[in-house]
Amino acid sequence: MKIRIIKREEPEEPLIRLCRGMNMLTERDTDATLVEIMKSLMEMEEREIGCSELARQTGLNRITCIYHMNRLEKAGVVEKEEKKYRLVIDNFEGLVEGMRKRMERDFEEFEKMAREIDENFSFEGERKEIEEGRRGGRKEEREERKGKAKDKEKEKWVRIGVE
Repeated sequence: MKIRIIKREEPEEPLIRLCRGMNMLTERDTDATLVEIMKSLMEMEEREIGCSELARQTGLNRITCIYHMNRLEKAGVVEKEEKKYRLVIDNFEGLVEGMRKRMERDFEEFEKMAREIDENFSFEGERKEIEEGRRGGRKEEREERKGKAKDKEKEKWVRIGVE
């Protein structure tokens, strides 16, 4: 008779799931330190805090706090003024709504880029012609620079007496 133990994972708390869903948790954040930092920030309300103070408050390494505060700043969750950070979101619904709007704008831009790529390239492996001013001139300029560099190198060796 075999006994099989099935380990059931406990459901993640909503803040961890939200951070994971927003790609705010990385492989580096194995113990969800970002979530601990966010909880501390939410408990402080609108007060500003530096990374050294946040490290003391959370028991985390100061460098870890700096890393996560920079990530939160890029995500639009906190703002940095001089060396202090402050939480700028009133609620997470607003944060998610803002992200959705940014993503919609990004997707509109992606669609424009995709159309432009499709106009200039075919999927049969042949490049369509692109007007001279956009692409053709650049390649010619690169070839010209390569030629000048080769000529310069040749001149150097001729001056030395080697051909």
